[in-house]
Parts: sequence; C-alpha cells; structure tokens
Amino acid sequence: FSMANSAPADDDTSLSSESGDSDADAGGNDVDIDDGDEEASTGAASFSDVTEDTINMVAYASARGLGALKAQLPMHHDGTDEASQHARHANHLRHSARVCALPEATCKYVEEKLPRWNWDICENCFCDGCARSHPSRLSATFLYVEKLERKWWSDEAKHQELLELVVQHPDFFRAVQELAKERRSVAQGEVRELLERHHGLVAALGVNLQSGEWPPERVYGALAALNDVRRRESFQWPGQRPAWFDADHAAANFEGTQGDDFALGARGYREDASGPVIGGCKFYVGVTMDKERRHREHKGDFDRRVGSAFIRRGSAFIRRMLDKGWELHERDQVNEAHVVYRGAFTGIDEDARAETLS
Repeated sequence: FSMANSAPADDDTSLSSESGDSDADAGGNDVDIDDGDEEASTGAASFSDVTEDTINMVAYASARGLGALKAQLPMHHDGTDEASQHARHANHLRHSARVCALPEATCKYVEEKLPRWNWDICENCFCDGCARSHPSRLSATFLYVEKLERKWWSDEAKHQELLELVVQHPDFFRAVQELAKERRSVAQGEVRELLERHHGLVAALGVNLQSGEWPPERVYGALAALNDVRRRESFQWPGQRPAWFDADHAAANFEGTQGDDFALGARGYREDASGPVIGGCKFYVGVTMDKERRHREHKGDFDRRVGSAFIRRGSAFIRRMLDKGWELHERDQVNEAHVVYRGAFTGIDEDARAETLS
C-alpha cells in the first residue's frame, strides 16, 4: 500500500489505460494501493461457482502437502503435465482475485481446503513456462480512487482557536515547518523531541508526553490548521500573520510521520492552474471488475465471518485508517469510490495514477 495527494473529477470517467492511475506509492505518504480484494458473500456460497479446474488443483496440492503450489513444484512448467496445469491455474486464481473477478465461493473453497494458501501475487510461479502461458497482469474494467478525510476541528471557531495556539507558541511550529521544507519523511522522534523542548506549549496543552500516546490531538490539529491556511486562496489570520510563516503548501505543509501513518494527509495538489488545492486527505487506488462491490468491501459492508481472508487482508489499510479517525468519502446516492475511471487497466496504470496523486 502507499500514499498520494489528489484525485480527479467525481463522475465515472472514460480513460484509456495509457493514462490510467495506480496502486503504487506516490510520495510515500498519502495514497494507498489496493492489491485487490474479493467480493464478500452474505449467505451460503454456491458450490457451482467453484470450477472443476480449481477442485482438481486443490486435490493435487492437498495430496502432496502443498500450501501455495509454488516453492515445492519443479520450476519448469513447460508441458501439459499435471504439475504445469495446476501451477498455471493457481497463478490464474491469484490474478483473477486481484481484479475482483473471482467468485467468493471459489476463494472460500481454496482457503478451507488449503490452510497455507496465500493470495499474494508474489506467491505465483514465475518460471518461463508459466510466464509464456499467462499474462503477468490481467486488465480490469475500472480504476478507482477512494478518498479518506479527517476532521481536526468542528467549526471555524475551533480552527481559529488552533491558529491562536500557533501565534502564542511560534518556536515549535516554525521548527516543524523547517523540518517539512527540508524533507517529506520526518521521523516521529524528531517531532517528539522538538515538543519536549517547548515546555510552555506542553504546559498549555496539558499533555503527558510519557504516556506513549501519539500524536497529541491539539498539536496536530494546529499543524493541520496551518496546512489548511496554506491551501486556501485567501485567509484572515487571528491578528497579524507571523513573519516566519511560509504560505507555499507544496514546500511547507507537514504531513505527519511514518510512525503516525502520516496523520495530516497530503501536502496539497492542484488539478489545474485555476482549480482549488486538494490536500489533507489520503487516497487508495486500485483496479477492479466490480466498482460497487469493491466500494462495499472498503466500507465494511460485508459479514467478516463469511468473507474470505483475502477480502479482509485487502481492506486492512482502509479499516486501519478508519480506526485512526479517518472517514471514507461518500458520494451522494452513488455506491462507488470517490473517482472511478472506465477502460482497460492493469497494475501499471495503478502505479501511474498514484504517482500523479503525490
């Protein structure tokens, strides 16, 4: 998974695969990448969804004590022998699962019969024979961008209160700004040490830095408010604007640290010269054959007791962010991601999109 900075228009958009977007790390901070999740079943799985090839593959692996049909198989699957056929089918299952094109019943059947099975594409066989018999990437109809937002203040009055904290304790906030201008990846320990040296701010906040809780809510709220000011076209400070304040959002916005999952989101990104700056959010990019199903999975609208382990793993990043105070952006009366492109997309397109969002 990885992070980036902005997203396209809200409507379902036609886009060629050459200009698509990706699940790759964009900037390391604000865009996440979807390795593909499965549809969640809300009832009993239909055994008819499990193909004969899958049943044969599972029987072959079980009889030989194989979990992933990878390491223990001979790495020369060039013929029509049993090992070659089953290795290729295992490869196909993982590629199909990645783009949400595999029935949930098939996922569950494989997981139940092969406890050591791993859906990770890296578990596939990459011998010359398998590479020739199957494309390394399957294309999907949709490329989607999920948007995650986080509220650090309830209203404009709270926003002003946080900025007053900045005005009253400028040394700490100026130091964090300089760190952000130096590099995008700032260690959590650096920010903690800075805060520990500013006793007046710690006393004003009433925080216990030895408690192990991080980040302090009001400190990060004030930093988020500073970021927000830089992204606005115009803003009235509570009093005179500090002389040290750098208004360049791309250079000076602080995103948080890796230790707190970059809790302040993207620095900001302008879609076009006249458009607004989009930032302070996270994006999760992926490809799928079923845009509504994938969005439901990310929202958690499935029964985790019957959903396959593959679904739970694939949605783990979003669920973790939701637990940390982020909210999944919902479009009015539309059950799909923040932005959806229609076309023919692969993981290469996912990576490209994530790069643009950084």
